[in-house]
Amino acid sequence: MGDPKKPKKGYKKPGHPWVAERIKEEIRLKKEYGLSNKREIWKMVSKLREWRNQARHIVSLQEEQRIEAEKALTSKLYRLGILNEGDQIDDILALDIRTILDRRLQSQTYSLGLANSSKQARQFILHGKIEVNGKVVTAPSYLVKLADKLKLISG
Repeated sequence: MGDPKKPKKGYKKPGHPWVAERIKEEIRLKKEYGLSNKREIWKMVSKLREWRNQARHIVSLQEEQRIEAEKALTSKLYRLGILNEGDQIDDILALDIRTILDRRLQSQTYSLGLANSSKQARQFILHGKIEVNGKVVTAPSYLVKLADKLKLISG
């Protein structure tokens, strides 16, 4: 039994630590998206893995249950901006890590032009200069929904 005050990790490390191709790709993603460490990539990969596992499980269900579960999962991912309107369960299996990294608050802040670089976007977020729907969010890994409105707080 673990300590109830300390939740379990939200990610899983790569199975083999010294794969050159994976390391190069992680470094490329880390620079491109202005991430502080590879753990942030592993967390997003774990989310993607979880959604893919849910999709695989949904495909194996009976027709009635499958339709309801598929609609719930696809609508959730559509609200997050991960999927497009009308995408099916097969499109979840075709997702890649860049799709999720593009929906992070840090990436959205930079792409909307609220910051000059992804590193500056991260700094604005950590310093409490970005509002999401009128509330200050200080987590660069926050997944921005389609309906969310971002605003730079001056001052």
